[in-house]
Amino acid sequence: MTTPRENRIKDFEQFSENSNTIFEKFKKEEKNTFFEDYYMLCVVPGGRNGGIDKNLFEVFYGARAIGRKTEYKDDKRIVKTILERGVTLRYQLFDNGYYSITFFPASTENQRPIEDFIYYRFSKNTSNLLNEKTLKKHWKYFIAYMHLTSLDGSPNLFQRLRIFKLRYFHHLVINEKIQTKKFLKQLKTILNYVLTVGLSGGLLFLITLWSNDQSGEINQLKDEVNELKTEYLLSEKVDYKVFDITTTELEQEINSLKRKSDSLSLDLCETSIKTEQIKELKNRFKSIRNSDRFGLYNP
Repeated sequence: MTTPRENRIKDFEQFSENSNTIFEKFKKEEKNTFFEDYYMLCVVPGGRNGGIDKNLFEVFYGARAIGRKTEYKDDKRIVKTILERGVTLRYQLFDNGYYSITFFPASTENQRPIEDFIYYRFSKNTSNLLNEKTLKKHWKYFIAYMHLTSLDGSPNLFQRLRIFKLRYFHHLVINEKIQTKKFLKQLKTILNYVLTVGLSGGLLFLITLWSNDQSGEINQLKDEVNELKTEYLLSEKVDYKVFDITTTELEQEINSLKRKSDSLSLDLCETSIKTEQIKELKNRFKSIRNSDRFGLYNP
């Protein structure tokens, strides 16, 4: 009885044995034959280094000469050929039966894209490699990447979109370091913005509501004080000296509280203090109304 790991390895071995003819078929179906005129398509089970690694399967366009350069070393003139290497599509099997798919860009000694390669997939579903439609999808990415990164490529809109998708939704490896997916970076930025601005706006809205509510209470308190003044002034028995000092003091405290309440530069501590001040003023006002300290005439 075989284990799931052994079954995955068998799937990969079957893929390596049969996929050579499948990729050759894809090449024949390709309408644009430009690359075939300048490069050689290589489909190599076991990898480009002699096909000896059973855990590798590579599809790549070989190198082509694009020019020459002259160098001098130890007083000797050396002429070197400048090469461009084509795109590589690499399938690699690991010991646990998982596999990875990576795309390496076309490059020269002096020019290459920012990424070392695109880390397309890491998966345990080796049975997908036996599906020709899945391999056809990989082939389209392969050709699009070749058009986009080779010196003489001419990518169409759909091919540009395919590579944008690869670079945006999959890991890039840059300077031998795997990068966070671009869409995750932007999503994190957007979420941070929404949470920061949204929470700040919500907090400001709540503060404004509270301030409006407190202002309403203070205005009501002022109206009641004015009513009290009018009531006392119309009475026949008023100690005007005591009355004036007390009501003036009360109005000053209310006006001070009003100015603070109208300000939006509030913190939680101020909020708590002003709430207590309003309660205290209300209690004082209530005691004034209920007392006869001014000698208010009661018919």
